[in-house]
Amino acid sequence: MRGKIEKNWLLVAILALFFVLNTQIPKVIDDYPYSRSFVGVSSPAEDTDVNHRVANIGDLIDSQVNHYYAINGRTPVQTLVQCFCCWWGKGAYNIFATFLLLVIAIGISRLAGKDAYLETFVCVCLLTFLSGPSTLYNGITVGLNYLMPTALCVWFLLILKDDAIGTWRLWGLLLLAFFAGWSHECLSLPLAGVLLCCLLRYRKRMSVKQVVAVMLFLMGCLLLVLAPANLIRVSDSATDTDYDGLQFRLMQFRHLRITYLYIICLVISVVRGMNIRAYARKESLWLSALLLALAMSFCIGAVNERVVYGAEVFALILMCRLIYIASKSMCWRRYIRYIAGVLCVVVLIAVNILQLSYSEQFKKVDKAISDSDKKECIVRLDKIVCFHPRIEKYTSAHLDRFQLYQFQWWYGKDTVIILSQPPCKQHHHQHSQ
Repeated sequence: MRGKIEKNWLLVAILALFFVLNTQIPKVIDDYPYSRSFVGVSSPAEDTDVNHRVANIGDLIDSQVNHYYAINGRTPVQTLVQCFCCWWGKGAYNIFATFLLLVIAIGISRLAGKDAYLETFVCVCLLTFLSGPSTLYNGITVGLNYLMPTALCVWFLLILKDDAIGTWRLWGLLLLAFFAGWSHECLSLPLAGVLLCCLLRYRKRMSVKQVVAVMLFLMGCLLLVLAPANLIRVSDSATDTDYDGLQFRLMQFRHLRITYLYIICLVISVVRGMNIRAYARKESLWLSALLLALAMSFCIGAVNERVVYGAEVFALILMCRLIYIASKSMCWRRYIRYIAGVLCVVVLIAVNILQLSYSEQFKKVDKAISDSDKKECIVRLDKIVCFHPRIEKYTSAHLDRFQLYQFQWWYGKDTVIILSQPPCKQHHHQHSQ
């Protein structure tokens, strides 16, 4: 037991810093709507009823039914989000989010080859190299929308490949299959395409349990994709098909980080003598999932780092599997792990310091607006915290016009104005109306 603790001290440090970082982040943009009912909302552009609270299970069901028709189809995850926002609170979420990150790290490392060193590597990649790493700790709504589906899909695949499935593990597999399919489009859709091809091609090699699990996954994915709200989301994301539209779609691939890192590792392995054809045959499932995720990101046409999240997760799994196969020396793995782990710890400490500045500013504005009894509220700050966009992607809860609009809506104000004294060079005046 002592040896395991000594081996994983970096992982423990990273998880502790991740937990502390979550405790610093107050309620952010997307958390406000999920703190109220979605009854009466007819499109993603509308707001929830500020006076309609979610008081019981009946209110929660009504809210999520309307959410399925008006916002998106991720009902199981969004139900959990609304429970945290309305009832359980941010403190409970901070613990749960840290637990999910640990579950993801263990799951991906076991998919690669049960190497304890890879657990730290997974956390390092997700919290350091992922484009827009604040996706995983940007409040309850955004964080849970990516942590929970990742954990569900990773452990579903991990249990699915096990031929000796007992009774309890079978029920767990079936539940995981359904809810993993009904979790998030960026992960479920590529996996659904790959699993459907496997089902059609390798049906005779699969056990009855595996076939049923795959069918349940596909059923969950259908419920996710066929949600009426997704038609609105897809139409809003559509872009032109001319040359400018093609450039716009290609721009999103600049958000890839882990995928490019995996390609570099793959090239190095090929140069060192790895048989690329044998590798492609062995990793055909994961490579297909990665390619489908990239294709789906291209078709969506939204320039956002979250669009490529699914591709980054599949690339991370492939990279972990490649590292496990290629690294025969335990000292080499330990050497890389310590460098990457220390880098992640340093980055997280720096992010905690940056986030503290944002959070203090956020709390001051929130208190000033909540204490004001006027319909038009003006908040004056000594300065408005501003960072370069490359740094801001590591933080959350910053003030922008959308955040001010949520303040205005949440507290029933007609106008919210933030002024800096002296004015900030970048954002000396923020106005929502």
